[in-house]
Amino acid sequence: MALTINNPMIQQAARWLRALGEENRIRLLLRLQEGPANVTTLAADLGLSHASASKHLNVLAAHGIVEARREGPAHVYAIADRSVFEICDIVCAGVRRHHERLGEALAQEEES
Repeated sequence: MALTINNPMIQQAARWLRALGEENRIRLLLRLQEGPANVTTLAADLGLSHASASKHLNVLAAHGIVEARREGPAHVYAIADRSVFEICDIVCAGVRRHHERLGEALAQEEES
């Protein structure tokens, strides 16, 4: 059965996908898949500035992808919507198929 999607839903879906369309946000999500963490830890783990990590986390939180809870003076972030990993799996599978069609090996990318 085809899904009926109205224009406001299309607009929201596009905003949600744009929130995922940044490398550091994907890295943050993959790190948070390992477990909740505060901004300082996430920034250090990914080699980001505190300000940059915080900015990206705020975007993800605004779209309901991650959630923050207060622990003392810090905010601890966690995945709020695990369906984001299903989307990442689908996109990565599509990228792999694309590279295979082009005859490129992803192993070259992984080595660098």
